[in-house]
Formats: sequence, structure tokens, C-alpha cells
Amino acid sequence: AALVEAFLALHDPTDLAAAGADGCGLERSAIYVADAAEEAAAHAALAREAARRGVPLATQVAPSGPFIQAPDADQRYVERHGAACRLPG
Repeated sequence: AALVEAFLALHDPTDLAAAGADGCGLERSAIYVADAAEEAAAHAALAREAARRGVPLATQVAPSGPFIQAPDADQRYVERHGAACRLPG
């Protein structure tokens, strides 16, 4: 549950356009789960966050699948661009 709470605090889970900070539209807010227990925990966390914010969330809950490595152009972004996301607090 702590990981889901941190995830929801580190980005905008209400972004329906899924544009993300760079506006390119390739990002999606999703929680990938391995089993029914994780799915229930994710939905419960999303319900709490939606109630706290008073707005619906765009974050999806979906089954996890095989890991797919991002293309080389998307690897080592911070090293190549010298920028990283800012953490709250």
C-alpha cells in the first residue's frame, strides 16, 4: 500500500489527457497488478485518493505482463539530458 500511496503522490493521477509533464501524450497513469489481492489494494488506494481529492482519477488498474525494455533512445535520460523529475517535499 505504501508504494501505491507514493506513486499517487509523485504524479497527477487525474490527468485524463495522459499528457504528462512534457505534454507528449505517451504517458499513462496505471497500476499493474500480479494477483487479486494487489488488484483489491490498488482499487482501495485509488478510491481513498479520489475521495481525498474530490475528483475522479484517471489511473487505470491492469494485469501485469512481461516487461518490455524501452528503446535505446529512452534509456539513461537523465545522463543525456541532465534533468530529472522533481519529488514533492
